[in-house]
Amino acid sequence: MPILVRLILVSLGISMLLVSSANNSWCQGTTDSCHSFLQKADKMPDFNAAIISIDAKIVDLTWPGGLFEYEEFRNIYVHPEMYKAEALAALNSQALTEQQKIIVALSMQNLELSNFLVFSREVLSLLEKGTISQAVFDWAVFPSYDWNTKWVDNRTAVEVQQILAEISNSKSVSEEKKKYIQEEIITGMAEKQVLYLREIGQIK
Repeated sequence: MPILVRLILVSLGISMLLVSSANNSWCQGTTDSCHSFLQKADKMPDFNAAIISIDAKIVDLTWPGGLFEYEEFRNIYVHPEMYKAEALAALNSQALTEQQKIIVALSMQNLELSNFLVFSREVLSLLEKGTISQAVFDWAVFPSYDWNTKWVDNRTAVEVQQILAEISNSKSVSEEKKKYIQEEIITGMAEKQVLYLREIGQIK
């Protein structure tokens, strides 16, 4: 890989490492305590209230990794399947601000692949209806690699290719994202970038 490309990836990787570290640092206690948290299954009664509370605490998303400082966010992130319906309803709601919707989007990045694909298709529908902005769509479906590498890791799967084609054919999706799909994901260029970032320890 050319030296210039490596330098660019390392530079990008610095911010990714910060988020990756945040993703893990909250669970660096004893194995028992981490296991206990992961096993918690008590569903929060008011999803929107939790998102609004997180938003009030973090103030802004200059460093999105800071979301992991808050137990409400960790609870949703660790158990996203429990909250997927509420997350989609929140994204469809006019009651939440754009930043609050981005927090919702990031809280769903730990979904299993099959559920993430369903989530992504629903989010695309919301974008096409004008319920969410392009920015919210981008965070929900194409976040940075420190949050999610599902598209890259599964680019040859039939269902993944189908949804990527739907996104590419949507008039509501930005040309930038369409170009990213065609020139980086489909070609395998993104896979090489992700593999390199993993090699140097910037992402998992």
